Amino acid sequence: MRYLFGVLCVCALGVMPTVGCSEGGGGGGSGGSDTSGWFLQRPPTEVGDSFNGVSFTDANSGTAVGYGLLGGGDLRGIILRTTDGGATWVEQTSGTSEPLHDVSFTDANTGTIVGEAGIILRTTDGGGV
Repeated sequence: MRYLFGVLCVCALGVMPTVGCSEGGGGGGSGGSDTSGWFLQRPPTEVGDSFNGVSFTDANSGTAVGYGLLGGGDLRGIILRTTDGGATWVEQTSGTSEPLHDVSFTDANTGTIVGEAGIILRTTDGGGV
């Protein structure tokens, strides 16, 4: 997965979207698509935020995880959730200052996140969204 200043790219092809960005950014303009089938996603991020994992269970429900820096330079685990295919993203409370590395959902509500220092987070309600 390529990281482009906190921008996620979602492929509009296939039943279960693939997430990532191709070399050179793919995707065209803001929220648009080029002929590659990639759509730019603009989750609410701060400068320095980084995403390490993303999981979509269908065309609408997705979760991205990573880490960012707080004002004093302290780390925070980041969880972002979309229920509209990435048109909007909502930040969820991770409850950890450790970087989050990967996420996997088996359906729209049941998921597991793993992170630094042995952190494992589990939800059965989509993280409370």
